[in-house]
This record gives sequence, structure tokens and C-alpha cells, in this order.
Amino acid sequence: MMMSHWKFITLCLCYLTIALQYTNAQDAVAFEESIEDTLKLPADNRRPVENRQECDENELYYPGDNNDDWICDCRPSYIYYPDRSKCFPAFKKGPCKDNEYLIMPNNSYVPVCEKNPCYKEGFVRISRRCVQLGTACNIDSRRRYGVEEGTLIPKCLPPPNEQIASRFSPEETGAQGTNEGKINYCFRGCKRYFNKTCPGQAV
Repeated sequence: MMMSHWKFITLCLCYLTIALQYTNAQDAVAFEESIEDTLKLPADNRRPVENRQECDENELYYPGDNNDDWICDCRPSYIYYPDRSKCFPAFKKGPCKDNEYLIMPNNSYVPVCEKNPCYKEGFVRISRRCVQLGTACNIDSRRRYGVEEGTLIPKCLPPPNEQIASRFSPEETGAQGTNEGKINYCFRGCKRYFNKTCPGQAV
């Protein structure tokens, strides 16, 4: 029996609603903790969270040294571009011209736009060949090409759940400045790194 016109429209709307809810949920999740739960934690136990009311695009809400101290700064693997006062993903076009991508040069606090040798957005050169960021990099399909937090170097990265587990270890992440084991979440390329205000950072 042929489906009626109104039933077909209703079914399509239901599928569309479910798809939008799933997409929004995927986009909103960065860390397991909610803002409300995290704000109640002591300074030593807090972790970065999404806070779109306080922070700009591509930023997270990072804990400071005190219980009521929070700072908006670039997401890991993103670079603060002072000319736009915004954070952009490393090795992507961002504020650059066509066939260029944004990088953080060694021994520099200022990001630059550099010619992309692969001439294609989202591609980087690793081991003398062009690979697409986000794609599987070996037989173990869980590992993906991406930009390593802290170093801002493109490489084959472990699965996301393993990255999150190690994200809060200064030895693994390269977070700038620690005090008695506390992590200050001041990654290379972030706003505080550019302004030379990371805890323990040389001026």
C-alpha cells in the first residue's frame, strides 16, 4: 500500500529532527565534564570545558590557579592569530591565502602563513608524502593523522580516547608551566603563549 503524502512528510521530518539532534550533540561534546559540575571542583581537579557563553569560537574554558579563576583560550592544536584576534586550527587555511596553511614556526611566538606543499586544504606532508588530516594512518584504523597538541607537529596520533586520557599529563601534552604537578593548560600557540603569560614561561 502506497504511503500517503502527509505520512511521508511526517516521516521525513522525524528523520531530520533525529539527525539534527545527533549532529548538535556531536558538536557540543569536547570533554565529559559539564560546566556546572566542573565549576564546583577544587582548582587541582578541574579540566577544560566548553563554554560558548563566555568563550569565542574555537576556544575552551580553562581552569586557572584559583577556584573561581577561569580563562578562555584556544583549543589544543589550534593557533591564536593576533591580526584577527581568533584561534584557527593548525595546518589549515584559516586566515591565510589559498594554498597556504597556518603554522607556528620553531622558536617563535608569532604564527605565519606558509605555502602548503600539498596544494590541497586539509592535507599535510608527512614522511615525504601528502596525507589527509583525520584519515587512518596505518593498518590500525583507530590511529589518525592529526596535529599533536603542544608541539603542533602533524603526525600519526593514537585513538581519541587515548589522547584524552593523556591530555592531562604534562609529559604527554607539552603543556607550558607546571607547579607541583598541576597543569596550567597553556599550550604552544595559544593566546597566553603569544602574550607570554603562561605560568613559568620565559619572557
